[in-house]
Amino acid sequence: MKFCFLVLIVFTSLISGCQTRGLSGAKDIPVAPFFAHSIISDISTDTKSDSVLMTRTRPGKPAAVFVYESDNEAFARLSHADGIARQAIEFLPGSRAGQYRYLFSATAADGGTHIKASINGHIIDLTPGRQVHARFLGFSATRRDLFLALSYAGADGVKVQRYRTDNFASVTIFENPMKLNVSAVSPDGRYVAGKKVISNNHHLIYVADVTYAEPVIRWRGNAQGDNGWYTPLTFTPDSEALVFTSDDNTPYQQSYLWELHNDNVTDFLPVEGNVTAVRFGKNQTMAAEHIIDGRQYVTVFNQKKQKLFTTAGDRNSWRPRFLAASGRWIVLQADDRHVPTPVIFDNHQNSEQLFSTGEPITAVSSQEVFYFGFDGLKIPARLYRPPAASSEAPVPAVVYAHSGFDNYFATNYHPHIQHLVASGYAVLAVNYRGSAGFGRQFRQVNDNQQGVTDTRDIISGGRFIAGLPWVQANNIAVAGHNYGGFLALSSLMQSDVFRAGINAFGVTNWLTFLQSVPSWLPDYHAYLSSEFGEPERNSQRLEAISPVFHAERFQVPVLIAQGEKDPYVPQTQTDDFVAALNTQGTTVEYVVFANEGHGLNQTRNQIILQQRIIAFLQQHLLSENR
Repeated sequence: MKFCFLVLIVFTSLISGCQTRGLSGAKDIPVAPFFAHSIISDISTDTKSDSVLMTRTRPGKPAAVFVYESDNEAFARLSHADGIARQAIEFLPGSRAGQYRYLFSATAADGGTHIKASINGHIIDLTPGRQVHARFLGFSATRRDLFLALSYAGADGVKVQRYRTDNFASVTIFENPMKLNVSAVSPDGRYVAGKKVISNNHHLIYVADVTYAEPVIRWRGNAQGDNGWYTPLTFTPDSEALVFTSDDNTPYQQSYLWELHNDNVTDFLPVEGNVTAVRFGKNQTMAAEHIIDGRQYVTVFNQKKQKLFTTAGDRNSWRPRFLAASGRWIVLQADDRHVPTPVIFDNHQNSEQLFSTGEPITAVSSQEVFYFGFDGLKIPARLYRPPAASSEAPVPAVVYAHSGFDNYFATNYHPHIQHLVASGYAVLAVNYRGSAGFGRQFRQVNDNQQGVTDTRDIISGGRFIAGLPWVQANNIAVAGHNYGGFLALSSLMQSDVFRAGINAFGVTNWLTFLQSVPSWLPDYHAYLSSEFGEPERNSQRLEAISPVFHAERFQVPVLIAQGEKDPYVPQTQTDDFVAALNTQGTTVEYVVFANEGHGLNQTRNQIILQQRIIAFLQQHLLSENR
């Protein structure tokens, strides 16, 4: 029996000194270079220039706010270098070169999320208090006002607050007595929109007219039964209509316009796949972000809803933003070999990279593959093959399950996967049934079967990759983060296909997990309950899929990673599971990261976890004594 428990307070010497061990032909590849690239996210643009606000996360540093000035090609940090992570939101009115006014969000020590304004370096907290959870909802048409959704400690709903953008005086415009989800506010401040989750496939959306003392609420959707996903996105610039998506009677989530003066609903922007976002530019141009078979695209339209261009499918494209001065659009693009990079498009699809974010020193492109699940359903996946792998020199393999049971595995740069491949492991990244981006039928086929049929897809993936002539059929592990980590454990419970398993931050006890969903996420609780059941009424099903109750089924080594401050999967839950495995005599390595939550934010901890994973796989997949 082996039991290794670490609470990691990581030092630089540990990063440089902890190298992978070369067992049975595995490549000793340093980890750090694969995590040595800045990540750009949260881009937004100014209304009067081509300046770009963004979040930049550099290796070993907390996320910070940066600005790029297109006129002089200057790239500068705006937020303080005080060790606090900040996420860029939007420029505020009156911002100009050298004197920037902008909004950003920051996580507080108590776990809350605050929204703050930076006025030429002077910081104003718009959301003071304990355990505040704040979200930016947009600006008014004149940008004289901004709107925030706020939830405070002890509250199980959110209210909407309007702030002046000059002096930040505020007033509540929607008390939200029904405790509804809030998604958007119209530019004139008259309407608030959101949705109510009845079940996984039954959403209602609403628009509340908040100019009345008692807000007048209108609903859309079939209140009597299943009608698919309805999601409000944004209001039109004139505040006369709500843009929303629905897959009611369609294979994919399409965009629609709900005209508020007459209640008519019409088709909006015609694109393929699932529409996930809509943005408006000047001159009545519009952009739709959409997913087709796991690929992210941006399509730009003119005022007549005629397509001007669609980004190519060789890279994923998302987060379109309009550049006011040049009349062009900027998007983020990435693929297996390129980290997210801002790219500018004109209306004729000519493009230029805004600035270089650097490229990984070594990376391979994945191949789209399909295999059949236990019931004949075609399962999409991305296959990563080490360049030296052949039938004469087969390699071990890892089957990866993506995080989030309604998420999907995108072909972006994944440092942990690229390092595995460089180290000599094949990787199969599975979009198991229930994943988004492959149509309504594929998403719904796993309803109320989480931990059962999606697990079988992972197991089938193990058998698929074992059948490839350049893979060592007896040396396959299963791994995943968050929900993918749970699926990795579930696969070990239900099969003998894998020689080892890795669970990073995954649920091990669904009964306690569902009971610990934060009160300020009522719709998330309703969504989870509709998928997994209520702990009181569905305890038998929840116990059946929870690894903590089935420790005796784990017959192969397991590596488990846990965040010390994880608010969703508390350490005590994972401690109980590790103790149960230890009692059974299962080989288990347990790594607890101090000052981390549900996942790893610190680059040094990401590197440490990857080093532990490589060492674990080399010992249990490649050692001749396994």
